[in-house]
Amino acid sequence: MKSKMLMLLGLLAMSTANPGHAGYYAGSNLVTFCESELIHDQNSCRRYLSGISDAQDTLYRLEFLAERAFCIPDRVTNEQLRKIFVKYANEHPQDLKLVASGMAINAFRVAYPCE
Repeated sequence: MKSKMLMLLGLLAMSTANPGHAGYYAGSNLVTFCESELIHDQNSCRRYLSGISDAQDTLYRLEFLAERAFCIPDRVTNEQLRKIFVKYANEHPQDLKLVASGMAINAFRVAYPCE
């Protein structure tokens, strides 16, 4: 069930990341956007990470998921999600080869575990 959940989250995240881009982002690609000084790149990062969170919420509410992989509090901003992701990437460089959606899920799972 968990692998099915991750697959669905990944597919949804990829479809919202950049409509003109075929394929997927590696974690290292997303980190580049998230760490960029360019506001456009940072906004792309924030939208991608927000899409991961929104996808999980939607799939859970539609009962495609039996449980959530992470539980982000309502008060958390997209900028905080970006910082959490960058912090996780710096602490887990071995994950840079993962698909960006999977890496984001790992980062959110560590930062915002469900109780």
